[in-house]
Amino acid sequence: MAERASSRPPPALDVARYRPLGRRRRLFALLLAVATAATLSWLLLEPGAQRKRTTAQAAHACAAGQTSGCVGGKVDVIVPASAAHAASR
Repeated sequence: MAERASSRPPPALDVARYRPLGRRRRLFALLLAVATAATLSWLLLEPGAQRKRTTAQAAHACAAGQTSGCVGGKVDVIVPASAAHAASR
């Protein structure tokens, strides 16, 4: 017969092993968190750190007869037709 899980006593917790963090370690963790937050804020707000975006002038419209390499151009995509799609045609 299988033994019930409730018949076992709960494992004894070793309370004596717990030691709270010392004052120096808590101060180090606090300084590390503040330095990380300050660095991330600076990187997000620094205008020179952001990537340059292309302007509308850099992307030109398609000339007459041009189908690729411009805004509004055609992209060639080669995808084989699936069997279900080909059968429905």
